[in-house]
Amino acid sequence: AEVARQNGADCLICLGDSAWDPAGHRIMSDIWNSISLPHYMVLGNHDMDGSSKQEVMDYYGMPANYYSFDVSGLHFIALDTNYFRKKDGGEEAYDYDHSNYYGQITDSLPQTQLDWLAQDLEQTDNPCILLSHAPLYDNGDPSCFCKNSSEIHEILLRHNRKQGWNQAFLSCNGHT
Repeated sequence: AEVARQNGADCLICLGDSAWDPAGHRIMSDIWNSISLPHYMVLGNHDMDGSSKQEVMDYYGMPANYYSFDVSGLHFIALDTNYFRKKDGGEEAYDYDHSNYYGQITDSLPQTQLDWLAQDLEQTDNPCILLSHAPLYDNGDPSCFCKNSSEIHEILLRHNRKQGWNQAFLSCNGHT
C-alpha cells in the first residue's frame, strides 16, 4: 500500500484468490482492512475453498459479492464469476462454497447479476472498467473463463450502441 501511495495510486484492487482457508483470510483481511487508501476486493474461486462466500465477504468488508464504485472519473464494476451449474443439467446457478464447485460447470454470472450489470451501466456516463476473477472471454481453457461471456458482451455492446459508442470499457481479471 505504501508503494502504491508513493506512486500516486488512487485505490487498490485485488482480483481474488487472496487466501484459501479461514486462517489465511484472517491474516490477509487484517492487512487488507488496515490499508488507508480506498481498496476494493473481487471474489476469487479459491477464496471459497475453505469458506462460504458470505464469510469471505465479511473478512474483507465487502458491501456485496458484486457491486460498483467510482474513482477518479472511472466507473468500476466488480463482478462475481464464482457460480457453477451442475454437470447433470439445469440452469440454476449455485454459489461457490467450501470447494463445492470442483467437477462442475464453473464460472458464470447468474441472470440476476446480468440484469444488475445492464441496470448499473445505465446509471453512469463515466468510462467503465469491469473487474472479475475469471476472464470474461473464451481464453481457450474450458476451466478458466466465464461461460456466459457472450451474454455479458451483448449487454456491453447494447449499452455502447445506446451511448453512441463513446463509453470505453476495459476488462481486468485475475485467475489466469
